[in-house]
Amino acid sequence: MNTLLGIALLAGIVVGLSTIIKNLEKPQKAKPRTQPETAMQEEAAPPLEKDEEVSSPPISEEMVIPEKIFISHHSRNTVWIETLARNLDKLGYHVLLDFRETQPLFQLKMDNTLLDCHKAILVATPEAIESGWVREEYEWMVNRQQTDPDFTFMPVLNEMLSDFPFVSDDNAINFSTENYVEAFHRLVSHFGETTLNENELERPPKSIATAAAPTHNTQELIENLFIQFEQSSPPPLMLLTQMDRHQTPMVEVILTQARKRYQENRCLHIALPYSTDTQDSFPILAQQCGFSETVNNGIEFEQALRARLDYMNPLFLLISRFENGAPSTQQQLAAICRSLNETYANQILMILCGGEKLVKFKYQHDRDSLLNIAQDYRWPELERADVYAMRDNCCQTLPLDDENADKLLALSGGHPILLQKCLQLYQNDPAPTWQDYPAILSREPLVVQLFASFMQNPTEMEQMREWLTKREDIAPSIYLFSSSHQRNELLQHLYWKNLLVERRVHGHKRLCWRCEALRLAGKSSGSHEA
Repeated sequence: MNTLLGIALLAGIVVGLSTIIKNLEKPQKAKPRTQPETAMQEEAAPPLEKDEEVSSPPISEEMVIPEKIFISHHSRNTVWIETLARNLDKLGYHVLLDFRETQPLFQLKMDNTLLDCHKAILVATPEAIESGWVREEYEWMVNRQQTDPDFTFMPVLNEMLSDFPFVSDDNAINFSTENYVEAFHRLVSHFGETTLNENELERPPKSIATAAAPTHNTQELIENLFIQFEQSSPPPLMLLTQMDRHQTPMVEVILTQARKRYQENRCLHIALPYSTDTQDSFPILAQQCGFSETVNNGIEFEQALRARLDYMNPLFLLISRFENGAPSTQQQLAAICRSLNETYANQILMILCGGEKLVKFKYQHDRDSLLNIAQDYRWPELERADVYAMRDNCCQTLPLDDENADKLLALSGGHPILLQKCLQLYQNDPAPTWQDYPAILSREPLVVQLFASFMQNPTEMEQMREWLTKREDIAPSIYLFSSSHQRNELLQHLYWKNLLVERRVHGHKRLCWRCEALRLAGKSSGSHEA
């Protein structure tokens, strides 16, 4: 009998030890703290009696894995983003942010590394909207939410964007119109957490960025645009820009000049809102024009424009953010512009601002293209004045002279994202080793991310590998704007993504990598895919 009892007791001990070991080996997610600890909570524990034994702590505390939260952004205001991330850190989150990670976040998405991240914040900014980036991120998050019931995301704005769909969403957090403390509280409440107290919450510094005056080359271009309108039957003008060029300042200068020349009530400005093919944007465009007529579709929008032209001309029409529109909206708007130009040749003056999607309406179908009548212009390359303007926005305390400004411009290849990184590197080390900059820049996650769309297409990466071995030019620029049998779609895509630039090489116009840093980043991306 004693033997049986001993065996049972020994079995119980073994089972108990096994359970303890399993619990030690099993990591558990730590939920971010729901409220800050206070001194009062610490004092609430009753004092121990003199002879009372202190209970022993558990053999080992459970392994803690902080819950992840992904911040998706495309902003030059990195100080604001970093402040938001630090506040989330204090709540116990593991914040996934591009300039904190050694691997680009788009690669984490491709590798499904973000599948165990069930919370995300999408920061929408003007430059993100103009680049088209926010559309891709928004659609990725919406699709993830539809397939993963545990995933939730929150759109956040730190600037006023009147024509962006998130603004009309009651669940969106707009830090530009709310007190920062209240906005942050609403944000974390959406994720089921209690906010930090006011003493713990860090506030971002107030932005002191001001709109820079247009550079000499920009002023010269705008003057030339208006000279074209002085000719008889002027065609529509297309102002083309590559990705990551902030168009808003240019648009404001054009509008100011137009109002001086043609009177304010004769100037219309429509900015295409972010939309899908299931949404009709023309009611919004009619509202931007101030039409009194009811407009429900493209046909009624054109009728309202014609009615305005019948009693008020000349009429100046500026169309911006063309890249944001749904394909059907772009198609209808291009057809409207052609129709109006043919009917009111000397009475309507049109400028369309866009990039890769806009230019297709002139060249894609050659003589059958809707906008083959248009005359196209390209926004000037960044110049020294732009370096100083960007310095004033992101690195205000950085002393800079013309020689170093020119050096930073050359190293960045005139790409806005790389130029900002160059300025930040120079601010951190005022005595730089310039030859190290290309390699350092090529490893920056935001720079590598410029090749994201190509990395997802193995066929395109294979075509690019040969070009990435060339340090100078890679192809004649005729491949951009020419008859359909001569155009190269991949080269066009690289150009409008702002990875290539047109330069004169031995007297001929050639397509070149913007800078060595971009070539190295692309080469590294291609090697990774291979």
